[in-house]
Amino acid sequence: MLAKSGATKLQCPASTATRQCVAPRVNRRMNCPGRPMRTVTRVANVDETNFEVEVLKADKAVLVDFWDTWCGPCKLMDPLMAWAEQEYASTLKVVKIRHDSCPKLIQQYKVYGLPAFLIFKNGELVPGCKKEGAVNQKMLADYIKQFGGDQ
Repeated sequence: MLAKSGATKLQCPASTATRQCVAPRVNRRMNCPGRPMRTVTRVANVDETNFEVEVLKADKAVLVDFWDTWCGPCKLMDPLMAWAEQEYASTLKVVKIRHDSCPKLIQQYKVYGLPAFLIFKNGELVPGCKKEGAVNQKMLADYIKQFGGDQ
């Protein structure tokens, strides 16, 4: 069976059961014979009004995904951002910023290609962390390990 486009795989912590869940349904609790399945935290959307609180004043490293609705490769990154949010939940916060809605942030951080990724630690942009273009899961994990610290 083919996975649904934009689906996220959820795994039961008590058994080997897995289910495909389309993004809008990810926050609903799913059950298996063991216990409720772990749900993926929805990646927060940030804009210029809450950037300082959500990113610069965060209590852990923050992976920022710059995206927009017209960007095809950006849409491919959605499941990876959900994966990163769950996989690195204890050490990394993941947020998304819509490119066209935040011109001041785009200018300040010189984000011109999409998708683009930045990592912030202790309120500062990590030097050399800017990455533009779609990535696969291994590339994202390596990027997080290099600039955001590993689990």
